[in-house]
Amino acid sequence: MAATHLTTPHPAYTITSLRPGNFRPDVGGMAFLSDGRLVVGTWGGLRNTGAAENQCCASGTNFGNRLYTGKVYVLSGVNVATDSSGVSIDTIASGLEDIMGLTVVNDVIYVSGGNRILRLNRAGNSGPVTSVDTVFILPGTPQSSGAEAGDSLRPVKGRSEWLYGLLYLDGVFHINPSSLMNNGLTQINPYRGTSLAVTPGDGITNKRGSFRTVATGFRHSTGLARGPEGSIWVNETQGIYVPTNKLIQLKEGAHYGYRHTGISGDSAWSALPETPAAVFLPEEGSGGSGSKNATGVFSNSPGEPLYLTKGTYAGQFIMGDMTWGGIQRFFVEKVGGEYQGAGFAWMGGIEGGAYRLLEDAQGQLYVGMIGTSGDWSWNGQYYGLQKLTPNGTPVFEILAVRSRAQGMEFEFTQPVDTALAMLASSYNIRTYAYNPTSAYGGGKMSGTLATLTPTEIRISPDRRRVYLALPGLVARTTTGATAGFGTHRIVELNVKKSYRSATNEPPRDTIAFYTLNAISPSTPFSDTGAVALDRNVQRRALAKRMTWSVTGNQLQVSVPFAGISTLRLTDLRGVELANVFGNGAGRGPIAYRFALPLLRGKLVVIEAKGDGLTLRKIVLIP
Repeated sequence: MAATHLTTPHPAYTITSLRPGNFRPDVGGMAFLSDGRLVVGTWGGLRNTGAAENQCCASGTNFGNRLYTGKVYVLSGVNVATDSSGVSIDTIASGLEDIMGLTVVNDVIYVSGGNRILRLNRAGNSGPVTSVDTVFILPGTPQSSGAEAGDSLRPVKGRSEWLYGLLYLDGVFHINPSSLMNNGLTQINPYRGTSLAVTPGDGITNKRGSFRTVATGFRHSTGLARGPEGSIWVNETQGIYVPTNKLIQLKEGAHYGYRHTGISGDSAWSALPETPAAVFLPEEGSGGSGSKNATGVFSNSPGEPLYLTKGTYAGQFIMGDMTWGGIQRFFVEKVGGEYQGAGFAWMGGIEGGAYRLLEDAQGQLYVGMIGTSGDWSWNGQYYGLQKLTPNGTPVFEILAVRSRAQGMEFEFTQPVDTALAMLASSYNIRTYAYNPTSAYGGGKMSGTLATLTPTEIRISPDRRRVYLALPGLVARTTTGATAGFGTHRIVELNVKKSYRSATNEPPRDTIAFYTLNAISPSTPFSDTGAVALDRNVQRRALAKRMTWSVTGNQLQVSVPFAGISTLRLTDLRGVELANVFGNGAGRGPIAYRFALPLLRGKLVVIEAKGDGLTLRKIVLIP
C-alpha cells in the first residue's frame, strides 16, 4: 500500500518563502553563521535544457565536462522573516563546481564539489570571498586529453560523481563520494561509493589532505547528519543491489551492499556481507521513466537527513525527497543494541524537491530544494528555499511505532478514541521483504507478503499508546537469494481513516513503515529502547545557561557545570587572554570573575569545559 502524498503543509508549521525577487537557488548545501545569517550554496548543475548545458553524458570515459556555475549566498533576516520581502541576499562567491555540501566552521565557509573540499576565505570572515583554497582532493586518474589533461586537481569524472554532504566534527570533515550512476559502466574512481573521514590540508602547501575510509558499499548517499548518542547518519538511494532507499547509522568498517562494476576492488566488495540499514524506505519501479513520483510507495530520491532537537519531534529524523516529494519523518529505537525504526509521510505543500534541511535555535526548519530534468525533480521544479515555523496547532498523528514482544506498538500525539482503537478492524497490518539483486531497483520479494490480524489490543493509561499482538511477525533474515545479502523485512502498519482521537479528530496520516531487523523483547508501554538526545542537544541546552555580565570593572561568567570545569577567554585568533579553574562540587553553576581593563571593546571567545562538554560563546565586551 502506498503512503498518501501529503500535498498540504503540516498544520503545526507555517511556510514562509525565502526567495525574494528572481532568486531561484538549486540548493546543494546550507549552514548558519554565528550571527544567525544563512549561507546557501547552489549546485548550478546539469539540467539538459539545451545544447550549451547538455554536458552530462559526453561519450568516452570522462562523463561531464566540468561546469563551474555554483554560487554561495549569505541571506540576512531569515529567522524573523514572515515573507520573502524580509530577506536580503549577498552573493559572496561564484564559479564553483557542483556544490553538493556546505558547512561553516568558526564562521569560515567550506564547500564540497566535484572531487574537492574548498575553503572560502573572506576578510575578517565577512563580506565577499577574496580567495579559495583547496584543502582536500579525492585521488583519481588524471584525464589524458583536453584542456585539463594531466591535472591531478581535476581527474577523470564519472556521471553524477560528486562529494555529497559535508559534516564537520572535531577537526574532521565527513563526506560521501558518490558512485558512477550508470548501471553496467566501469566505475572510474575506486574511492567512490564510500564514506570518508577527511583531515584537511592547510590549503597552501598541502592541498590534498588525508583521509580514511569509514564505510563502503554506497551508491548515492546524498547527505550526512549528526544523530543520537554522538552517531553519524547517512542515506542511500535505490539502484542495483539497493532495492529500496535507506536511512543508515554509519558504522566504522561496515559495508552497505552496493556493488561496483568493473573496478579492481569489485571482487573484494562483492565478498563483503551487507550491514542492514536502520530504516528501509519502500520503493517501487525501475526508475528512468520520469513518473516515479506517481508510482513510488514512500520514497524515490532521498535528500540529506536532519536530526531534530526541539519540539514535538525532538529525537527523530526528517528527510526530504526530490522525486516522491515532501518531507518524511523517522522514529528510531534500539533493539538488541542496534537502531531500527519507522518512517511516516509528514510534510507536503513545499515548492520543490527537498534536498537540504536545517534547524535553528527556535526550532524553525529551513528547506533547500534542487532538481533537474528527467525523474529527479518534484513537479518539474529545480529550485526552492522555504522556512517552516512551528505555530502551536495541535495535530493528531502517529508519533512513533515500536517493536514489542510478539507485536507492535503505536504512539500517538494525542489520546485515542478507545472504542475505535480496541477494534481489530481499525487496522490493516501486513509484512513483506525486499531482496537485493543486480536489477535496478526492485519490488517486494515474491512470496513474502502476509497480512496480520491483531489477536489482542491494549491501550496505555494515558490513551496515547496502543499495543497490537501480532502472531506471525518475521524479522529480517541474514541470508537471501544473492550471496552476502539478507532479506529486508518491512511491517506496514495502517490505521483506517475512520480512526479518531479522543476529541474526534481524524489522523493526519494513517500509515507507518517499520523496518523489523529484530523483534524486541520489551513489554508493551515500556521504553527500554528509548534513545537519549545526543551530546549536541545537551550542549545547546547548557549553552543557553552559560551567561555573562559586566559589573563595574569586572566581567562575570556563570558556567552551568556541576563538576570540575575550566574557563578560557581568547581573542578571535585563539590567543589566550585568561584561564581559570573551578569546581561546582556537584551543585553548580560556577561563577568566574575577570578584571576588565584589557578586555573592553574587544570580541572575546568564552570557552568553558566541564562534564564532558565544551561550550563556546563570542561576545563583545562593552
